[in-house]
Amino acid sequence: MSATPSFSRTDLAILAQLQKDGRLTNQELAEKVSLSPSACLRRVRALEEAGVIRGYVALLDPAKINLSFVGYVNVKLEKRGRMPTDAFAKAVRD
Repeated sequence: MSATPSFSRTDLAILAQLQKDGRLTNQELAEKVSLSPSACLRRVRALEEAGVIRGYVALLDPAKINLSFVGYVNVKLEKRGRMPTDAFAKAVRD
């Protein structure tokens, strides 16, 4: 079991700002967390390399793209004899 990493207040401030707006420029981010741009960039890169920041995404408005619900499901079926996979797939779609 790995230990939970500790973060400085500045690291936490960077993470909070990026969660609010992942499109901030480094200059804007640095100003918001009271760092020089070079120090801010070093910290962001270190957080990325450590896997704390895994990536950047665009959050979409489901209503504007006619998407009322999105769900992700992972199902593991045990194979005991003949499995009615077609019937299972149809039941899930329905």
